[in-house]
Amino acid sequence: MSNETTNEKGITRALLSGLTGVGALKLGSLALVTLSSIVVARSLGPAGYGQVAFVFAVLNLLAIPTSSAVNPLLIRHVSNYQLAADWSLLRGLLRWTGTNTTLLAVSIMVPILGWACWNLLSTPTDRAVLFCIAVPFVLFWTWAARVSGVLQGLRKVVLAQSFDWIINPVIYLVLVVILWSKGALTPITVLLSSLGALVVSVIAGTITLQKSIPEQVVGADIELERKVWLSAWRHFIVIQVVGVANIQVPVVLLGIFGTEAQTGLFRVSENIASLLAISLLVVNAVIAPYITRLHAIGNMQELERIARGTARVALAFTLPAFFIVLFAGEWLLGFLFGESYTSAFPALVILLIGQVVNVACGSVGLLLNMTGHEKISMNALAMALALNLILGAVLIPGYGAVGAAIGASVSTIVWNVLLAVRTRKLLGIGAAVFSRKKY
Repeated sequence: MSNETTNEKGITRALLSGLTGVGALKLGSLALVTLSSIVVARSLGPAGYGQVAFVFAVLNLLAIPTSSAVNPLLIRHVSNYQLAADWSLLRGLLRWTGTNTTLLAVSIMVPILGWACWNLLSTPTDRAVLFCIAVPFVLFWTWAARVSGVLQGLRKVVLAQSFDWIINPVIYLVLVVILWSKGALTPITVLLSSLGALVVSVIAGTITLQKSIPEQVVGADIELERKVWLSAWRHFIVIQVVGVANIQVPVVLLGIFGTEAQTGLFRVSENIASLLAISLLVVNAVIAPYITRLHAIGNMQELERIARGTARVALAFTLPAFFIVLFAGEWLLGFLFGESYTSAFPALVILLIGQVVNVACGSVGLLLNMTGHEKISMNALAMALALNLILGAVLIPGYGAVGAAIGASVSTIVWNVLLAVRTRKLLGIGAAVFSRKKY
């Protein structure tokens, strides 16, 4: 067991280094993504931007089992196996996840492509064309999640995020600007540019991963824990379905009950509001493997110190941004995206409130997921998803983007508070900013 894992100063140094590096990456990524979003949103307008948003929302939901659900599975088990020097299980995990996630991704892609092709042959629509182009995203998201999860589990957190947060958005921004300068930016070319950037980042990440695998893994026998992995994978699938659904379901419901313009307005509001949670996203990316390790050795006092400390740091960065957007949000919408987007401000304010509560609760979901309590997270998130669906279905027909924002924000607040309470009960630590300290 490394000194870094057991020594408080060693952990603190590693966390500070990780937070600095990942934070710098995320700030760079934020600038790149914001610039590309502005160019795309202004060029396509609310309706065209809504078309692209709808396609990504649907594919993100369908790709959950092979991408976002696999990432926490890999982080937790790779970290545990490296800590225990169990190289045979680590090699087995890499082989098992690589094969099964790829096969599942292909099985998801085939029916989507079949539906889109059938639609094109019978009654061609713009939506069918976009889905035909976007189908490969499912496979490449799968491979990207595997790269990120393994590298994070090995505590190479800065390296793990560099492909999704820097390489991908840099290439995408360059392609988007080139197309915009030539007057060729359309929903189709936006999807093709995003796909091209993703392919390049996945190739770079895969090459890096091969060089980062510990030497002991290469020559080890293959040992499998299929039942353990499958059980955790099933729970993470449900957790990620609910988590992504709380983001994507309002967009899908707007596409069904609302208009494409309303969908575009909500997506812009959501993108801005989500910026408030960047500090928590950075924290989660860094502390995930340390949660697993500290829980494994029973050092709950240090775990609480890290959880509460990082939650306070995250909130300290979030609150100033909240007040800036609250008082200048309408002007920012008009300045950055155009006057046609200023009507998104009421929805933006509602979403901002939900994100502040999300950050104030800290890494409660991550703490449960990394310590074997993912079923508790699953149940709490399922309750929140039901609330989001009900509120969205009721409010969107009459209130459009504002109704979608109410459903999304209320569900975010409910599941964060539920998980904060459960973290206190199951782990015996106060992780949220407002919770009482135990140790």
